[in-house]
Amino acid sequence: MGICQKKNVKDNSQKHTGYESEQVVVLTCIKSHIEYFDQIDLELLKYPDVSLLLRKHIKNYKFIEEGKTWVVVKEIQSFLNNKITILIRNFNPETDAALQLIQIFKKLVSSTQKLLESSVKFNEAKVELFQSFQNQLVQTSIECLIIVNTLISKKLQWWNDEYFQWRQNHLIQTFLIKKIDKSNKEIIGSIYDYIQLLIECIKNLGDLEGSQNAQETDFKAQQDFLDQFYSQMRVGLIQNSFISGSISNEIIPEQIQVVQNVKAYALIINKK
Repeated sequence: MGICQKKNVKDNSQKHTGYESEQVVVLTCIKSHIEYFDQIDLELLKYPDVSLLLRKHIKNYKFIEEGKTWVVVKEIQSFLNNKITILIRNFNPETDAALQLIQIFKKLVSSTQKLLESSVKFNEAKVELFQSFQNQLVQTSIECLIIVNTLISKKLQWWNDEYFQWRQNHLIQTFLIKKIDKSNKEIIGSIYDYIQLLIECIKNLGDLEGSQNAQETDFKAQQDFLDQFYSQMRVGLIQNSFISGSISNEIIPEQIQVVQNVKAYALIINKK
């Protein structure tokens, strides 16, 4: 992708208004685009419509037309994966919500990968639908990154049911899918439901297998997060000099204890 460079960067203390402020940075590669949104301060921008801001950015930099969609999504996934360690070390309602969002985003990326494999067989109608899907995928991916950062910093939650409502209606009408039941996810419920709809669109486009495989994907992703959670928790406990001696005696063998903990925590999640 070449060397990423930022040019004409102005003092961060300067306040901007409107979409013009987004043009302060000349973005020369995909990674620099993601770095920009990883550091963006919506309160500083004072932009009234985040959705419109992202749509203009995606259109101006031709993420869809020039085939950059998958590169953008994978870069965002990499950025989000790097935040997991921070999130599981600072467990609170906001970081818990951020982890749930990353988890379903990983499911969306995995399902999209399968869709790409079958996209070569699309007829003209499906190609047009896939174009529409890619626009929503890129925008939602960037929103996931900004939302996770908002939750980490505990800033004002700028998304709500209304923010995603018209896009939900668009998906349902365009892809002829049924409206899904609302989730019980706190804080991130609106975007969580929207990503669920995107996954339904993938099934509609690619005729992918249904709920059984989806449940298997959910469990695999859940296990992945739980493994990291207990691994980080153990590292933190061992580094504590007051109790490190007792830990080495209690976990015998280590793998058995971790597996037991993972199963117990998985049951708690399933009960939610």
